[in-house]
Amino acid sequence: MRFEIGVALFVLFGSFATAQTGTVTLTNYYYPWAQIEAGDYFTVSIVGAAHNQTVTVVENGGSPYPFGTTDDSGNWSIAGTETSEFAGLTYTQHWYVGGVEATPANLNTNIYDWAPTLPSFTVWPNLTASNCPTLIVPVDTCTNTSDEMYWRWSPVSYASTSSVHSDSDMTVAADGWNGVQSGLQLEPADGTLDIWAYDSTSLPGYVFGQTQFTSQTCNTGCFDQVDECTGECMDDQAVYYEDIIINPTAVTNYASDFGESTEQLAILVVTHELGHALQLAHPEAVQHSCSEVQSTVYQNPSMRITCGVSTPTSCDGIAVDDVYPDGVPYCPQGDNYCDGTLCD
Repeated sequence: MRFEIGVALFVLFGSFATAQTGTVTLTNYYYPWAQIEAGDYFTVSIVGAAHNQTVTVVENGGSPYPFGTTDDSGNWSIAGTETSEFAGLTYTQHWYVGGVEATPANLNTNIYDWAPTLPSFTVWPNLTASNCPTLIVPVDTCTNTSDEMYWRWSPVSYASTSSVHSDSDMTVAADGWNGVQSGLQLEPADGTLDIWAYDSTSLPGYVFGQTQFTSQTCNTGCFDQVDECTGECMDDQAVYYEDIIINPTAVTNYASDFGESTEQLAILVVTHELGHALQLAHPEAVQHSCSEVQSTVYQNPSMRITCGVSTPTSCDGIAVDDVYPDGVPYCPQGDNYCDGTLCD
């Protein structure tokens, strides 16, 4: 990051008699929980420092550079738009007021994993390529082995008994997925249940949700037989059912930190987990800037919120259609059965 002001580099320290330690914060102004990238508007703010003293910065071990003075309250700030010529570079900045270094006041990285920090940060280039989800390779809860799995019928039914969101909230999430893809449809359960969302306190405190996959290997009565409704083989790559496990403690505790109601954060979580239920993996996360967040299956919830990606995107829809390019055979709920015909 370069500040295009001034010419010569020099230092003008104020009186040490008024030395007072302040705090300094680097903020990605419009996307405060995301890394800074080209085109982002940023601010550097100092508060609580010595009054009317010279502000300087030492960048990457260079010479101190002056930036005016603090006001009568010991505060100072500067703002600018990051330019592409400095993208891809990492900086270390130490800020001083009257010769006394200001203490970085960074956001809690346990909550906001990728918010900009001082003294070190990176300015990222804009990601111009697609960053859509790919096919997940889940762990089958029945065989405890990894393999690709696919739904063999549509619609896929769902229901929720979670305390932090309702069936109608889950329908909001499901409708979002139904609106962006044509591979298969999600439908409220009516007699049969394929996806069940429920609460569990067994997840780690920072994990909001988890999807567990079960293949037809658990369905011993029909395993490796033909489904009479669809004509599909119920082999070890056919999904039997799935559980979406919600951590109500994490959702409740973090909702206010993210500026969301508990219900809205829960919808965000179940929308993300439904993406996994449709067999989508997390897209690649490298630079953690908003141009990289193109999917609601992107792993980090604070990034999805700050970048405004809370519902399934066209990128998500393309990914589902790639997993199911020919679509999934239609079968009304309750009509899936087998009669002993083995798969070829």
